[in-house]
Amino acid sequence: MRILQLIDNLSPGGAERMAVNIANVLYEAKNESFLCVTRNTGGLSKHILNGIQTLFLNKKGMLDIRALFRLLRFVYKNEIDIIHAHSSSIFFGGLIKIFKPGVKLIWHDHFGNRENDSRRNLFYILFSLLFDRVIVVNHSLEIWAKKHLLLSDKKIVYLKNFPHLNLNIDHEEQTNAVQIIYLANLKKPKNHQLLVESINKLQSKLINVNLSVSLVGAYTNDSYYKSLVSLIEEYDLKSVFNFIGSVSDPSKYLLNADIAVICSTFEGLPVSLLEYGLAELPVISTSVGQCPEVLDYGKSGWVVESENTDAFSKTLLHVISDSDDAKVKALNLKKRVLNKYGANSFLDQYLKLVI
Repeated sequence: MRILQLIDNLSPGGAERMAVNIANVLYEAKNESFLCVTRNTGGLSKHILNGIQTLFLNKKGMLDIRALFRLLRFVYKNEIDIIHAHSSSIFFGGLIKIFKPGVKLIWHDHFGNRENDSRRNLFYILFSLLFDRVIVVNHSLEIWAKKHLLLSDKKIVYLKNFPHLNLNIDHEEQTNAVQIIYLANLKKPKNHQLLVESINKLQSKLINVNLSVSLVGAYTNDSYYKSLVSLIEEYDLKSVFNFIGSVSDPSKYLLNADIAVICSTFEGLPVSLLEYGLAELPVISTSVGQCPEVLDYGKSGWVVESENTDAFSKTLLHVISDSDDAKVKALNLKKRVLNKYGANSFLDQYLKLVI
């Protein structure tokens, strides 16, 4: 089969990582794999395997006719059978479907707060008349899609995300600090403030512990970033928090870490959580999206109520203090990710869906 992944950009993010991951595993499985970036390239472009034909459209605005016809020519020239459109790139995919009705169109919805995004949902509902299949990344998205989208429930499927990192686990080169990693772009739903507030609560209990927190993710000088910096300064934690910025391959930071966290107020199924698992890290996550399921409801990590600073700080103190329990749950998570969220499992289910 000849399958095209369609994505708006390749800046590091969950949907973007999955577009590249799927293109790569399809190619590794000897399928004809293609990838099109409608708007901007980004750091993830260097992780596309050689041999995958890639098109960068540099689209200007929502409806760029020249870019649309460049994509249409690419689809015809390469005899694309399936367009797998991630998130908002589905709108361009839908236009291609209108011009070439024979192509199958898959929408992959990664947005964990879909039910509250009423402003844009109307467009997705209308465009769903063109969809041949919908893939969602958690059960709440599945419920929403089956309730609202204009296609058969049988064509809407929850399919687990998967990580695609090659990690040689070696946590032996440790510093004297307890290294915490939060792998997430700095934006409102990721709620970095919860981590800052939690560590502030622990300062008096961790006098002899040297904490170091790496915030790995893209940020700009916007109100979210400014408020976060202000909070860190207010609590005198500038020496603790390190703003790493956007990275296309987080392996180095994962391997240097001792503990990983997710603090979000909503999620789909974060690829970062699966990458934490591959890196054998003990994980504390808020109870959002599919995070509780991935963590086996507490057997393979710690799940706390979203926006509950007291619960998060107490859990963090436990993980720092009880390294044996942390190791057990970290190993449980790695086994779980490899068995239930691996690339091979995804590919088997995926190919059955699209044939």
